[in-house]
Amino acid sequence: LLLAELQRRRGALDEAVATWQKAFATGAEDFDSRMRYGDALEKREQLEAALEQYQFGKRCWPRCTDQGVA
Repeated sequence: LLLAELQRRRGALDEAVATWQKAFATGAEDFDSRMRYGDALEKREQLEAALEQYQFGKRCWPRCTDQGVA
């Protein structure tokens, strides 16, 4: 998920999306990453896929986020 965030920050959205897909497929879970992934999908006009990511993020809240910064 860290790699996807670094890719997103440098504007490599396609790479970030691919990295998020791999990470979530292998069991990674993080609320903020789900939100950013959803945002990236929205920017690619993949609205149904984005909504799905937002729902996944909603389901994992609050156990999959750092409550110290939430």
